[in-house]
Amino acid sequence: MRWLPAKLNKIEIDEDQMKAVVSADSDQVAKIVGRNGVNIRLAIKLTDYEIEVLREEKPFEEYEEDIELIDIKEELGEEVYNILINNRYDTGLEVLIAGADKLKEIEEFDEEKVNEIIEIIKSQYEEE
Repeated sequence: MRWLPAKLNKIEIDEDQMKAVVSADSDQVAKIVGRNGVNIRLAIKLTDYEIEVLREEKPFEEYEEDIELIDIKEELGEEVYNILINNRYDTGLEVLIAGADKLKEIEEFDEEKVNEIIEIIKSQYEEE
């Protein structure tokens, strides 16, 4: 896997207050912050600036990478995974784009389960 830097939407710098506000799409925030906050702490230490990261929601259709449901089978649980696959959902984006209303049409899922599935899948994109 190639490591690429995060893509930022905007940086606002206040030199007087020594503060920077960074805006990025939700799927880029994990890269900015880094595992256990290592990236953002390093940036703060190197610049002596207070750095605030703002998450901007971006439409699922614009996500650069997709996640195969098989790769998050453990997080979803085998039963949920099998139900999604049997209903022709193979990737995380397919599930997110379908949305809650469409998923509620699946007999085995109630509203609570649908919301849980969507949150699990969204969290996987934020971790990438």
